[in-house]
Amino acid sequence: WVEDYLAYDVGREDGMLRPKAAEPGVRTDFADMGDREAAERRLRSVSAPLMIVRAESGLAPDEPPVLSEAAVDRIRRCCVPGVVDHVVAETTHYTIALADPGASTVAELLVDFAARCGV
Repeated sequence: WVEDYLAYDVGREDGMLRPKAAEPGVRTDFADMGDREAAERRLRSVSAPLMIVRAESGLAPDEPPVLSEAAVDRIRRCCVPGVVDHVVAETTHYTIALADPGASTVAELLVDFAARCGV
């Protein structure tokens, strides 16, 4: 499934791998994420335990992470106490779920979190 996902989501341009996301969709997604009031309203309605798992880097190594410390701080302020936050070292937005060490680390974090939540 990893190869299928990559073929769908990533393309080669000038010898580099680049996301193939459609610009209008990305703009809509970012506009939605940028509606801080709506996002905070939705977060305040969450009553279940919440775990944030994020990559150390952004879309590529040495880029800032997609979810910044400031964004995580806002999430913590909106949600029930005890939001669990994990930054997975040596990962990007893509490799956190598609390659090791990210994929194995995320799987372990999810299993542990579910057990702590009684699932």
